[in-house]
Amino acid sequence: MSGGISQLHTARLDEGETTPRFVENGTEESETIMDALGSDTGRSIYHHVQSEPSTPSELASVTDRSIQTVTYHISNLESADLIQEVGTTYSDQGKEMTIWGPKSGPIVFVDDESAAKETLAKYLGAIAALGAGSVLVQYLTDRFVASVPSQGSGVTPASYGTPPVVNGALHSLAEVLATVDVGLVVFIVGATVLAATYRTRA
Repeated sequence: MSGGISQLHTARLDEGETTPRFVENGTEESETIMDALGSDTGRSIYHHVQSEPSTPSELASVTDRSIQTVTYHISNLESADLIQEVGTTYSDQGKEMTIWGPKSGPIVFVDDESAAKETLAKYLGAIAALGAGSVLVQYLTDRFVASVPSQGSGVTPASYGTPPVVNGALHSLAEVLATVDVGLVVFIVGATVLAATYRTRA
């Protein structure tokens, strides 16, 4: 960080705070958030601390506003539960300064908060199941590739127990599968389908 900061103390930044925050339209909570983000300065402060927690003096420099103006918007953003104190630091003059950072994940405005959370939970469960299925697919693929004798291994079609045509096809398939992360492909395709379904039903 810039602005004469010498050291950082008691940082409380929660990097795991990425879960979406659902806010129902038309509620007092949504109005408070809209008021806090209603100005360019408020939005600039909010977006900046999402990626780089900062002190009021740093935010004043970033937004080209006075400390008094920045402090006013910080108060509004804090009241809306959009930002929080994540630590303290000291200037070269020994003055303690508060570091402000995000309090929650992305804000999602919805008509029905409970329904939105239920839908999200359902699709997160589907993603988890898809991940487990992808691991299983990759395991079975690896087993298949390992079970097919490689060319030049000394195992003949007759001793392998399959006709030459079938044996050749198995070799070709095994060679292709050995170069592809099948589990990852299954996961990506499945996740894409789930995302498209989620957007359609949202």
